[in-house]
Amino acid sequence: MRTPIILVLCVVLLTGCDLITDTKAIGTEIEFSTIARGAHIIQDSYESNGFTRKTPEVELFNSIEEAQLYLENKLGGKSLLNKLRTIDFGQKSVILLHLEMQYTGMIETQIESVKTYPGTIRVYATRLHPPGPIVTTEIGFPCHVILTTKLEGQIQLASLKDNIK
Repeated sequence: MRTPIILVLCVVLLTGCDLITDTKAIGTEIEFSTIARGAHIIQDSYESNGFTRKTPEVELFNSIEEAQLYLENKLGGKSLLNKLRTIDFGQKSVILLHLEMQYTGMIETQIESVKTYPGTIRVYATRLHPPGPIVTTEIGFPCHVILTTKLEGQIQLASLKDNIK
C-alpha cells in the first residue's frame, strides 16, 4: 500500500505538479481594449512641465477626476484626457502604462496582459525596440492606455520585457 503513495509523491516532486491548486495564486486574466498607444501621446506634457521620468509607471483610474488630476498635474496630456471623458467609469477602469523618456520616438510599449489577484492588479508589458541600428533622434515617451472592466486594488507593473518590433 505504501508503494503507490510513495510513487505518486516522487512523481509530484520530480515534475513539480501540484496536487492541490490554489486559485488565488493563479490570478484571473482580464480582457482589455486599447484606447491609445504610441510614443507621442503625452509628449506635450513632459515638455511643458520640464518633467523627465526615470522609471516606468503604471496607473489605475476609476474616475475621470483621478485621470484628470494625474494627467494635468503629472503629465499634462490634454488630448488623452479628452478621450477618457467619454468612458463610463461606473463600469470601466483605465490603466495607463508609460515609460521613461526615450531618446528615439521609435521605442514603444505594449501591455500584454492584466491579471487580478486578491487586492492586487498586475500588469505584464513589453518595451518594443526598433529592429535595426538606424533610429530617429526625436524624443519619445512610450505609453499604452487600456480600458478594462471595473477593477479595484493596488496596481503594479509585474513585468516589463524588452523585445524587438
